[in-house]
Amino acid sequence: MNYMLPESSIKELKSLIELRNEKHTTQKLKIEYAYMIYGFIINIIMFNKKNGIEGSVSIHSEALKKIYSRYYLYTNFLVKMNFLYKKNYYKPKGKTNEYDIHHRFYSDKFEMVKKEKRVKIDYKDMYNSSKHLKPYLFLIENFKNLNFETKKALEYTVKLHTDNKINNSQFLYYNYRIAKIDSKNFDFKRPVTDKRFHSTLTNTPKQLRKFFKCNKKNLFNLDLKNSQPFFLAAILHLIINKDLQVLENLKAVLLKVKSKKSDIPYNYYKIIKSLMAREFLESEITEINSFIQSTCKGEFYEYLLKNLNFKRDENNNIYNYKYSAQKKIREIKYYNKNEEDFLNKRDYAKNAAFQVFFSSAKTKDSDALQLKKTLPTVWDITKVLKGEYSSNFAVLLQNIESYIILDLCSKKINKTLKANIYTIHDSIATINEFVIDIKDIIINVTKETLKITPTIEVEEWV
Repeated sequence: MNYMLPESSIKELKSLIELRNEKHTTQKLKIEYAYMIYGFIINIIMFNKKNGIEGSVSIHSEALKKIYSRYYLYTNFLVKMNFLYKKNYYKPKGKTNEYDIHHRFYSDKFEMVKKEKRVKIDYKDMYNSSKHLKPYLFLIENFKNLNFETKKALEYTVKLHTDNKINNSQFLYYNYRIAKIDSKNFDFKRPVTDKRFHSTLTNTPKQLRKFFKCNKKNLFNLDLKNSQPFFLAAILHLIINKDLQVLENLKAVLLKVKSKKSDIPYNYYKIIKSLMAREFLESEITEINSFIQSTCKGEFYEYLLKNLNFKRDENNNIYNYKYSAQKKIREIKYYNKNEEDFLNKRDYAKNAAFQVFFSSAKTKDSDALQLKKTLPTVWDITKVLKGEYSSNFAVLLQNIESYIILDLCSKKINKTLKANIYTIHDSIATINEFVIDIKDIIINVTKETLKITPTIEVEEWV
């Protein structure tokens, strides 16, 4: 097992434990447990800092007990010696402790500490034994050919922080990710809920992806534009055309869909089949077809721009009200405040669109209500698809995406081209020589399966 720790903390922690053990004849601390517990807490903290969240993070004692039953000997020591900051020293019963990395390590680089083990783990065998990852071993193998320009990435991160493009939490997270990548400390998983292939690459901030290379060659990302609206469009298309063939193509995906928040799985095969029996008015079909066409062209957010009214402050910046569950108040949220007006509007439109996919069917969000007026039939169908547990519908779209990109496109690319590819949910990255062939495969496979054609955008990571 490997641990990512602040560079300057590694030797300091070891020497302080040695000094402590000289003074204590009982309850001596082991440096391996210290690294393990410190590394585990840092990993959880970093996950929360990924989106720039400031402040401390709750760490449940049960998780720490699985590492070592008397974990508190180490957490207390790490707090006392200023390796960790503990927010709630006197917490109420039933509440979890909250930790953060001590501020003295905020500008530090990270380094990997390897834990010595008696038995060497063969990671290939480990993934091979995972029924969720075994079908995608070819994607894991491709990471052997992945390079990363660490020095340039670190310099770029410093510049972003200096220019106030990222906050302190993001700066810490960026450095943490860079250290993990540089040490080849890759991670892979495929949850049973979204069925996406999560990897080191998907967890790396977009701004740092340009420093990845494949055998020292630039990578090109082939992105399925407007992916979530597109997969909704595929469902709408099969409903209004009563296309039983597409329904059968997706049957394995539709039969059982369940999010983490849901108590029960949905059988979308039955739900969609029942919607296919509905007779739509001509005006409703026209509205749905407009939605489908805009997503197939990759222009759905631009389509929304023509139909949404924008709130503006005295400086002409677009904003909306967003409810803060933590503060229990409505707060003003700005959309790309410093960007050009078009990008500003587009972000607003994208946020409104995502209310359809990820919010409750009963939402009163002003963005979502605007979208309801613009696309009433689409809104009504998504309400049926959401049912009691709206989160199931979001997972449905992710499952269809994973089926198309992972199970169909990626496997076909691996079989026919033997190309090094790296998936990022709705996109596939590769080197220049395979771009044209892979683009054709994504378009043709998607069209054959869903009967609608996506727009693929190619971007070079430089």
